[in-house]
Amino acid sequence: MSLNAMTAVRRSRLRSGAIGWELYREGETAQRFVETFTVPSWEEHLRQHHARMTGNDAAIEQKARALSNPPPTTTRLFPADPLS
Repeated sequence: MSLNAMTAVRRSRLRSGAIGWELYREGETAQRFVETFTVPSWEEHLRQHHARMTGNDAAIEQKARALSNPPPTTTRLFPADPLS
């Protein structure tokens, strides 16, 4: 994975509605990275991936995905306490 590619992903996520973004390297497997980003609500997440996704954003994401071996997986996490 190229850190330059993920820098572009970060800018894209923040531009399209994320309020926080982090990239972690796994301690046991130096070549495994975990991207996390936070959006204020599920509705905002849907807008981020549908209404706000530009052609440039899609190309940035595709470029980063192409560098991943194995292909990346996506997990969506929600607060355990919905009032948080």
